[in-house]
Parts: sequence; C-alpha cells; structure tokens
Amino acid sequence: MPRLASGKNHKNRHRSNTQKIKPDHLTLNSETYEALEKQLRNYNEQSLRTYINTVNLQHDLRRIPLRTGEKIRAHFLYFCDFYWSSWNSFYQACLADERFDTKIVFLERKEGELPQYPPSDHAKTYLETYNIPYVTYDAYDPYAEKPHFLIYQFPYNGVYLHFAKVKTNFIRQHGIRPVYISYGIEYDKPRTNPDLPDAHLNMMHYRQYVQLFAWKIFVMHPDIREGFFTHCLAGGAHVSALGSPKFDAYAAKEALRLPKTLLHKAAGRPILAWQVHHFWTDGISDPGRTHSPPFAELERMFAWLQEQNHIFTVVTLHPLFVRDALRLRLATHGDIDRVKNFIQQSPNMTLYDGPYQPLLAMANAFVTEKSSLMFEMAFLNKPVLLLQDLEVALKPFAADIASAFYHGRGLDDVKKFFRILENPEPDMMADTRKRVWARYFSGYDGHIGERIKNSLVENLLTENKSAVFYRNEE
Repeated sequence: MPRLASGKNHKNRHRSNTQKIKPDHLTLNSETYEALEKQLRNYNEQSLRTYINTVNLQHDLRRIPLRTGEKIRAHFLYFCDFYWSSWNSFYQACLADERFDTKIVFLERKEGELPQYPPSDHAKTYLETYNIPYVTYDAYDPYAEKPHFLIYQFPYNGVYLHFAKVKTNFIRQHGIRPVYISYGIEYDKPRTNPDLPDAHLNMMHYRQYVQLFAWKIFVMHPDIREGFFTHCLAGGAHVSALGSPKFDAYAAKEALRLPKTLLHKAAGRPILAWQVHHFWTDGISDPGRTHSPPFAELERMFAWLQEQNHIFTVVTLHPLFVRDALRLRLATHGDIDRVKNFIQQSPNMTLYDGPYQPLLAMANAFVTEKSSLMFEMAFLNKPVLLLQDLEVALKPFAADIASAFYHGRGLDDVKKFFRILENPEPDMMADTRKRVWARYFSGYDGHIGERIKNSLVENLLTENKSAVFYRNEE
C-alpha cells in the first residue's frame, strides 16, 4: 500500500475508497496488455466509467510532486515526424525554460510492427537531421524516472500495442501526468446516419486511451472542447482550448524555407501546394466510394497539371496514401509508381516529402482534402480548393472556416480554380477568407506553445500546494 509522504492526520483519509482497488503493479508484458484490452472492450459504459474513476483515484494516491530544488521533468513520446509541428513550439518553450528537464523518447518500431504507419527510419532521420537528442523506448523506464509530465504525440490505441509501458492508464495510475496536444483531428461532426455512425467518430476522437486517461488535453478550438463534454466518458474538464502550437511556426515565416532544388525547378513561378490525403472510407457503405477523389480522377488532374506552365505544383502524399490505395484496391504498385514518375518528370510539377510547413508558408494557393492541414491553410489567408468525392460533415466552427474555400470534386473544378489563380476570373472568396481569419485566427500571436507550457506549470504548482502526495514503497 502507498504511504504518506507529506501532510498530517491523513492516515485514514482514503481507507474506505482504496479497500476495493486491486493491486496495480502490473507486469507490462503482452499477455497482461491483451488481457486488459479484452477486459476493457467488454466493459459497458458504466463499467468503463468506474474503471476511469479507479485509475484517477490511484493517480491521486501516487501523484508525483514537484519537490524543492527539482526541475520539472517533461518527457515527450515521439512517434512520427509528420506530427512534430503539433508540439514543436511547446517543446522549444520547455527547452528554453531553466525550470524544465526535457527529454525525447523515440517510440522506434521494429521491422514489421505497425506497418500502417510511416516507417520509423523516416522519424529517426528527422531527429538526426535537426540534432534533436533522444532516448529509445527500450532504454526508457518511466516508472523509474518518474516524469511530472509525459507528453503524447499520437492518440490511437493501436500504436501502444507495441509500447504498452507508456499506455496512459498504466502511466496515470502510477502518479505520472499524461498530456496530449491534439494535432487537430476532432473537427468531424458526428451525425446519426447509416453512412457515418456516431459511434465510430466518438471512438476515434474521444474514446482512445489517451483521451480517456490524460491529465490534461490541449485542443485547437472551444467547439472541440465541448465535444469532450458530450462524447468522452472522462468528460471535458481536463481539456483546454488554447490553440495549436503548430500555428506558432508562421509567426517567423522567414525561417521556413523550401529546398533550393525545389525553388530552382519552380523558377520564380507561383507555387500551388497540393496535399493528397489518404483514401478515407470510414462509415461509407459503398465499397467503391471514398471521401477523396478516385485514383483515376487524381491521374486525370495530374495529367492536366503537368501541362500548365504558368504555375508550379508541389504535390505531397499523406503517409498513408499508398497503404490505403493498395488496401482498398484502388490502385496497384505500378499505378502509383506511374503517377509519381510523371509528376517528377514534369517541368511544372514535383513531389515533396519534407516538412510541410515551409511549403504552406511559401505557397500562393492550396488544394487539399479532408485534413487538419486545411486549418493552417485558412490561417495563411490564401485561396484554397477543398476536394471531396463524398462530403464530410464538419463541426460548426470547421464548417464556417471551410466556407471560405472553393469546393470541388475533380478536374473541372481544378480548371476553374486555375482561372482564378491566373486572374481571368475574380477571387470571390477573398472577403470570406478575411472574415474567417479575423474571427478564428486573429489571436494567434506565435506564443501558443508558451501558453500551454505556462498552463501546465500553473496546474502543477496549484496541485503541489493543495494536494497530499503519496509514494510507493521503494
């Protein structure tokens, strides 16, 4: 049993509540993990709420205090370079604060693990390219190092099948504070519809372990926070809408530079950034349809683009684009290679797989699909074409932002968009973009990461003053 570490006359305070709690020194092997997964899958809603409350109580009994003379230990669980921007300015703010001891923990996968995600060597190259020090997951023991904050980059349960010792329920019940900074995904609007069941979106956005057991969650907009109150079994009191740190990068756009080889090929022409998403099919009953344009339509659009010499098109492929095209049998390896080759060989187009923010900062216009990147595109206040084969229902704030975009489904809409970019036709969305920017982004001053850091420190110090801290027997 835990023993009292500070405070007086609290010997029996938690006795009645703790008598029914099972021992929580779990052996974090695959059998334990899979048994717990099966148990939680079979829970009904009330049982899961009870389990959440039990984990929270165990956390309260073991909360790791900030002791006099200690630094605040903030450890970052790094999984994928594509999402680095979601916490970069917050990470930099912690590095610059002498009160913090920061550490990157690289969740490096072995060959064959989680093949649905980009390979770990790409993520490792990012760390080494930017000289970011890190430790590997295998060498890391959070229960020995006892960080005050463990910051999660990725929310999905499947990731932690191979990284069970940092599963948020285990972490939380040992007194460590899991923190999640959302990369901006909770903008879909659940609707009772056979093509898009509420239960699926709720599971994706509000019922992953990270959302259920996090100590604090930071999201982009108050509408997203309200969604937690409505759909998350843990509620929304632990969620704050302070903005997303990824917007901070654009406060210093001069530091966001594209490779010289790309700029040389562009030869001074206006740049169109085209982000191809993966083929998203969640909840669609027709196996031949997706929310994205069909692969054959992508081929038609790119074939037309390679002949347009007044604008230079830079194409980025979502990390899961190839996987989904093959999995859904929308294209073969040969089809994908053919499209990649003619993009690269065209003098008017190129493929780009570097950090996406320099591309967005330097582009003159954007084409995108259902993606969290559309919010950064709206923030940059440039023309956007949103392509959807089947429309995605959006939360009110996201739908309002998307109202400033041009909308389309295929090549004909791309041709119309080009006429606007080349000025034969007026930009009818210019005033709407200004309204949207003033309403949603005018307060984004480049210091969101700093505010998140300060919020965590304030909450930790408040807890430190008011709480009675317990610790495990050594």
